[in-house]
Amino acid sequence: MSRYDKYDGVAGGFRATLAADVAQADYGKVLGVGLDANGLATPKAPSNSRFKGVTILDRTKRKAGDRVDVMTNGEIVLDSDEAQLAAGTTYYLSAAGALQTAESAYHVGHTVEAWRLVVRFQDQGAV
Repeated sequence: MSRYDKYDGVAGGFRATLAADVAQADYGKVLGVGLDANGLATPKAPSNSRFKGVTILDRTKRKAGDRVDVMTNGEIVLDSDEAQLAAGTTYYLSAAGALQTAESAYHVGHTVEAWRLVVRFQDQGAV
C-alpha cells in the first residue's frame, strides 16, 4: 500500500474530516481531495473549493467523519507490489482526482524513482 514517506504535519498539508465513506477500490491510491461547502474532505471530487491536495486512504481511515491528512508538500512511496509510476515524470490530477501525466490545472509533483512521488501540489488555475 502507498504511504506518506516524508511529511511535515505542520507545513506539509492540513487535516480535514471526510464527507463520506470511501470505496474499498480506492484504498492505497493517491487521490485528489477537494473541500465541500462545509469544509469536509471530498476525495476524487473538487467539490466547492477545487482540489486542494492529495491523500491516501485505507481500511483504517475511510469512513465519513474520519480525520485525514491532505498532503500539499511531501513525498509518497508506492509499495513494490503496486503499479509503478514512470521515473522522472511530472504528474497532475484528472477531473476525477486520479494521477495522470497530461497537464491539467492541478500540478501534483514529479517522480524521482518510479516508486517515489515528490508532492508539490499547486492549483494552476485554467491551463
